[in-house]
Amino acid sequence: FILSPEFGDRVNLQSLTRETLAGLEQRLGTKLTWVAVNHYNTEHPHVHVALRGVDARGKPVLLPRELVKQGIREISQQACTRQLGYRSHQDRARAEARETVLTRVTSHDKRLRAVAERLPEGQLRVTPHRAPGLSPSQKEGLRARLTHLRAMRLATPDRHGSWLLAGDFENALPALVE
Repeated sequence: FILSPEFGDRVNLQSLTRETLAGLEQRLGTKLTWVAVNHYNTEHPHVHVALRGVDARGKPVLLPRELVKQGIREISQQACTRQLGYRSHQDRARAEARETVLTRVTSHDKRLRAVAERLPEGQLRVTPHRAPGLSPSQKEGLRARLTHLRAMRLATPDRHGSWLLAGDFENALPALVE
């Protein structure tokens, strides 16, 4: 698996990895054999972790689905919080700005889905400047995300400040990477 902390450039990846694996051992109730490699070869520093498939007694190590899906992330997030403290408003804004141009489902996309009006032909209509309950910076984030989705041919602006989105735009994002 990969540990890819949001602010990997500010985290001690070696400590993060050791703390995460210790938490994983605690949840599993067994000692794990593992190796890890820190990678700084991309914009986001990250760690590749390989687990040995058997424990110290030679029994298979089985990772429950929920542990893989959420548990490792929770353990790692707690370790990051211990190192860096809680996220500031500035950290949140930076993270959201980075998400604008990603080719995967982001927090912006979840917001788009939440404020969208479903049209009879299956498309979605979003009007960012009228989106209820969002801050001005969140509305600006939606506009920036829609502009990026337009470049991927998943969104089209109309003349009234609204955007039309493909009804299945979240499912189309992973296909664009392949």
